[in-house]
Amino acid sequence: MNSSLKTTDTFVLKNTKKPLFRIIVKVFFVFLSFILLAFIVLYGIFLVKKTNAESITQKTILTQISKSINLPDDFKYILRVSDNKDLELEDTLYKGINIGDYIIVYSSMVIVYDFDKNFIKNIKTY
Repeated sequence: MNSSLKTTDTFVLKNTKKPLFRIIVKVFFVFLSFILLAFIVLYGIFLVKKTNAESITQKTILTQISKSINLPDDFKYILRVSDNKDLELEDTLYKGINIGDYIIVYSSMVIVYDFDKNFIKNIKTY
């Protein structure tokens, strides 16, 4: 009879460990799910911000600027600033230019424009 009690005692001890292990596994997966969800949300926020910057068209920029000044018909191209350090040294036109600003080039003028603030920073005519 003692041997059967020992087997039962061992069985009872094994069963008490399983619920604790299951709780730990469940907590781990809930925590992992929360971290994954947070990553997806943050990634979505930054992806949307990047997409908005890329979705700005030339027409949108020119329309915004044309509300402030009369634009000539000799449009050439638009550049988006990705490195402002060298530009500031190149010409006084680019003083105070930031990454993300736009340079709109015409045959007769160059405009430095901050689209986010809807602000013309500088204009140089030829």
